[in-house]
Amino acid sequence: YGVRLTAFLVNRELRVSYFKDFTAKVEEKAPPSRLQRLPFILGCGALYYCMAAPLVLTSRYACFLAPGTLSAELAYGAVGGMGLGLLVAAVGDAQKSKAKHDFATGMEGSSELVTSGLFKLLRHPNYTGEQVLWSFSALAGLMAALVGPASELLWSASAVLGALGINYVLTMATTNLEKKQEEKYGALPEYQAWVKSTFGGFHRHKPKEEEKGAPAQEEGAP
Repeated sequence: YGVRLTAFLVNRELRVSYFKDFTAKVEEKAPPSRLQRLPFILGCGALYYCMAAPLVLTSRYACFLAPGTLSAELAYGAVGGMGLGLLVAAVGDAQKSKAKHDFATGMEGSSELVTSGLFKLLRHPNYTGEQVLWSFSALAGLMAALVGPASELLWSASAVLGALGINYVLTMATTNLEKKQEEKYGALPEYQAWVKSTFGGFHRHKPKEEEKGAPAQEEGAP
């Protein structure tokens, strides 16, 4: 996962001008000194510490899972789910980067809004894929912990906190992206059709059409 993410970020920074500008804007808003950034860095470190907890549990106890038991089947299935989530996230990132690069270089037929490839099914495959990955990772760790000693409760709690934490982060990221895309493309018929035919992932954004429709439904109610 780390190698994949690092390679993606390096490639994105070097090849896609859009993301270079985005990084520059983030740096402008970020605290100027490293000391001021320390709380954020420590928070990220704590989150990744918890996200790594399932690996500790599976490396210690997965080998003791009895074949054919429910816990073993769930653990093995969770590993498969992790692989699927990682694949979806990686392919989604790659397709979006290529589409952004094509648009930035003026390639014929390219569009700033990515709706091809995995994006025909998922509006945010990179975020959705990661949520699947980390959720199943926690499940695998917890299944392994069932055959471990009670002293591993701290690692189990860390695994749950890690899954909840990263899912919250990704949910908020998806929510913000849904809002931005709606503000930018919401009036386009092709965008509206795309939204209706795809899964938007796990987010808290309510489309403007639903917000406008709610009062009307209340007024017409008996």
